[in-house]
Amino acid sequence: MGNLSEKCNRIWDVDRYRTLPHIPRKVHFLNRGQGVKLPRVSSDHVISELKKRGFIEARHQGKGSHKALIRVDSSDQKLLVIVPKRDILPIGTLLSIMRQGKFTREEFIEILTG
Repeated sequence: MGNLSEKCNRIWDVDRYRTLPHIPRKVHFLNRGQGVKLPRVSSDHVISELKKRGFIEARHQGKGSHKALIRVDSSDQKLLVIVPKRDILPIGTLLSIMRQGKFTREEFIEILTG
């Protein structure tokens, strides 16, 4: 029995597994196979870049630490984008902003890096 336990410990390397940093599954999955990763940026940078692309601050929409930006696209559809005020926005939040603004991944990376 002791011999089998030692083999399992060597195969799984239990001590090493316990010390690995926690990687959120959502972040790991979203970056896998996507090509270029999204840059890490602040909310102020995102807001200023969206304003350059025609978004304006929505009246009475931002609550607390969030800013609401709105734009009417070519098909007269209103796009409302909510951006939380943070130093560095998480990847999931950036993807949510990208979906709300109806940007492709390439367009959004161009916006953030440009």
